[in-house]
Amino acid sequence: MFVEANQLLSGLIPYKEVFIMYGYITTVLDAFSLIFFGKYVLSVSIVTGIIYALTFPIFFLILKNLKIEKEQSILSIIIIFLVHPYIELPWSNYIAYFFALIGIYYITKQDFLKKNLFLTGLFWSLACLSRQTYFVPLFSCILIIISTKYFLIKKNFFIKHQPFFLLIGFIFPITIFFFYLVYNKIFIYWSYETFNLTEDSFKYVFSFVRDGTSFFSVLFQLIKPYKDFFLAKNLKSFFYLIIIFFNIYILLFFFIKKNFNERIFYIAILSLLMLSQIVHSIDVFRLSTSVVIGFINIIFYMRNNKMFKKCLYFFIFVLVLSWGYYINNSFKLKTNYVYSDLVYFRFIKLPKHIANLYQEFSDIIIDIKSHYIINRNFNYTFIPMLSFLSETQSYQIGTYYELAVEKFYSQIPEFKNLYNSRQDCNDIIIFYLSNNERTINHKFEKNFFLYKSLYLQDGKYIQFLIPKKAKKIKNF
Repeated sequence: MFVEANQLLSGLIPYKEVFIMYGYITTVLDAFSLIFFGKYVLSVSIVTGIIYALTFPIFFLILKNLKIEKEQSILSIIIIFLVHPYIELPWSNYIAYFFALIGIYYITKQDFLKKNLFLTGLFWSLACLSRQTYFVPLFSCILIIISTKYFLIKKNFFIKHQPFFLLIGFIFPITIFFFYLVYNKIFIYWSYETFNLTEDSFKYVFSFVRDGTSFFSVLFQLIKPYKDFFLAKNLKSFFYLIIIFFNIYILLFFFIKKNFNERIFYIAILSLLMLSQIVHSIDVFRLSTSVVIGFINIIFYMRNNKMFKKCLYFFIFVLVLSWGYYINNSFKLKTNYVYSDLVYFRFIKLPKHIANLYQEFSDIIIDIKSHYIINRNFNYTFIPMLSFLSETQSYQIGTYYELAVEKFYSQIPEFKNLYNSRQDCNDIIIFYLSNNERTINHKFEKNFFLYKSLYLQDGKYIQFLIPKKAKKIKNF
């Protein structure tokens, strides 16, 4: 996230020269964070943390729209906070979730006004532009809302065609974004990075929609760790299982009951559709930025139950106790963390071996530049920061090596010569991941020599390959 934001700030063209995997808005916000908070890795976490923190008052306002009493609302927010109190990564899920919640806020207001529906669609669209994978659940939910209102609901809440303002609001920002892509002649790159390279992710999503096995595998992953119930991780799984099953119950039974509530029905649908975000990887931060919206329905239907408030207090108490175990383990883990001397890592601690790796890497780069004229790099590793720390221009699309990315761009005429000519450059350094400390890959041995190898982990080395024709610094 940090490297992509820097590339955007340096004037590189999005999608064509900057590989943006998850969403343009996320990268733009990360770039602004570097302007406001400084060019540090921590900056992208600060802006993501602020946005995630803002989701708690928005959640409270949604409960207020649904006439939930203040005490129950506060207790519910505390539970959501204790389940996931901080960002694990400066990831696009948090940004998309923020916009999705604002959309839910407008759709839960008292009246289904054109303005509220339009704003719901608009913010859901911004969520998709922050993380493309949110398009599947949000757009599907929009179609379900329109279909339900148009064909099934006979109550005269508003004019029959009014739900289409939801779709208009959704299409509006996406249309502007498409004009931006077409105007800058980068639509082809966006479409490839959005669909071709995320094909596997979409396969997971669509298999979830059409194949029950994926859905049940998710439930199994949530259920299986219950041997130590009072561990924080397992309590979180229990929390989300309750949300999932409760919303399934709503869809199965509440639609045919007299106390059917449209807004709750739509939230139940969206909460279950959001399971598409965790099929490929079940993490608490993914659950807490997607499925968690289904907790709104539990609060709504249990609000008049006298025992519900006591249950909220009890669950908070158990969560607080469980955090003792987590904090104890965290302190043990942090004893092996250190501050780095590199300015970009200021204010944060890194695992000691990672801090040492970056420091050694930086020292080797300084040494190489004192011997040779090096202006460009090609990063064959999975570590994006190597390219950035080398303080040279990236000779590839993306922040790290991805075979599928190289195959695509090497076939595009304007990039074909670029990719094919990198071995003929005399001012390029190549970072190559190898199992061997001394032997370089045969495809480089004609034009490059091994300057140095840096041990990474698990028998892997980062090789520093310099062109045999590289120009030496004068008087050296």
